[in-house]
Amino acid sequence: MITKNPAKAFGAKDYGIKVGNPADLVAFDAPTAIDAIRLVARRYLVIKNGAIIAQTKPYETNIFLNGREEKIDFIK
Repeated sequence: MITKNPAKAFGAKDYGIKVGNPADLVAFDAPTAIDAIRLVARRYLVIKNGAIIAQTKPYETNIFLNGREEKIDFIK
């Protein structure tokens, strides 16, 4: 989770995942926190006050070489 330091930098109060705190979060489309930063990952899901306010649908990237189509995964 890429959470603690940004919250402190913005002076967020009642921060963290626990009962009584605001249910606000952003889920990134990356397998690890490092990949989320390194790849400037897309926001997959944004939740504010416990409600989904934005969602990005998954996509895939393909290349076409020598008459073949191949799916590309930039995470690997």
